[in-house]
Amino acid sequence: MRARLRAPFGSAWGTVLDRDLVLLELEDAEGHRGVGEAAPLAGYDDFAIDDARRDLERCRPVLETSDGSSHGDLLARCAELTGVPHALAAIDTALWDLAARQAGAPVWRAIGASDAPPVPVNWTISATDRAGAAREADTARSAGYRCV
Repeated sequence: MRARLRAPFGSAWGTVLDRDLVLLELEDAEGHRGVGEAAPLAGYDDFAIDDARRDLERCRPVLETSDGSSHGDLLARCAELTGVPHALAAIDTALWDLAARQAGAPVWRAIGASDAPPVPVNWTISATDRAGAAREADTARSAGYRCV
């Protein structure tokens, strides 16, 4: 799958307009589905989208023979089969999503949190020149971002 970015993201190694992603969907016998995403970015880290696909395929036999209930065991077994952290992250998030859907609760409740407070995020400046970077920093500050 390809996801188009809302705005171009520029850095020293190039400009990104869209991202290739691999969506992993796990389904149990009752039809509950959990979704996870692998999103390596070639040129930024050491892995490509095909690396994630390959390692997810390596984990397929382990995942197909499970109902998703032994999250830690499944993750450990898949960690032995994959060297791509993005693939393992997709499995981990798909298992959490599946567990939450099985429980009929949001993921934050399934992992034992008492509430779902907002998660602060940062603004990443992608301008390639100083004036553009200053404008982006001002926009971020005006929008309430505390970390740029």
